[in-house]
Amino acid sequence: MEYNLVETWLRRDPIRWIAGILGGIFAGLVAMAVAMAVSAALGWDPLFPIKLLGTPLLGASATDLQSAQGAVAGALIIEVIAVFWGVVFAHFTATNSISALLLMGLAWGAFTWIFTWNLFLQSFKPIFAARIPAGPALPVCFAYGLALASVALFDRMLRPSTSQT
Repeated sequence: MEYNLVETWLRRDPIRWIAGILGGIFAGLVAMAVAMAVSAALGWDPLFPIKLLGTPLLGASATDLQSAQGAVAGALIIEVIAVFWGVVFAHFTATNSISALLLMGLAWGAFTWIFTWNLFLQSFKPIFAARIPAGPALPVCFAYGLALASVALFDRMLRPSTSQT
């Protein structure tokens, strides 16, 4: 039996998409935690990376030390992006094999670092003006990609059991 990749990619699987939403939320939270740890290790405000993502909505004032609004806006933007890519990840990975999803997560982390951090987010003037080197974003993107393997857990939790025990 031959594996039909196009058929797999064109399938309609709402349960898998919901698993992708949940996996994206979880992976976004993991990415924020890693970003805060990296930021603190570099001697910056731990909330700075989250606030930085709030700048497209609130402008440069989002990164002020006392800006709770910047942190909320940034967290929402991070989660929206994480959920979008989580659904795409879940849709295009038709397996619940943890080892396969972890390997794909590494590739997805590299993809996220290249396209989301280095290209998409840098197109926003306040983020570009912050001149954050790409290096600190790399472990954040890899943590996000690896955390997307949680899609398997959510898929198994949501999918009705096929066994009759």
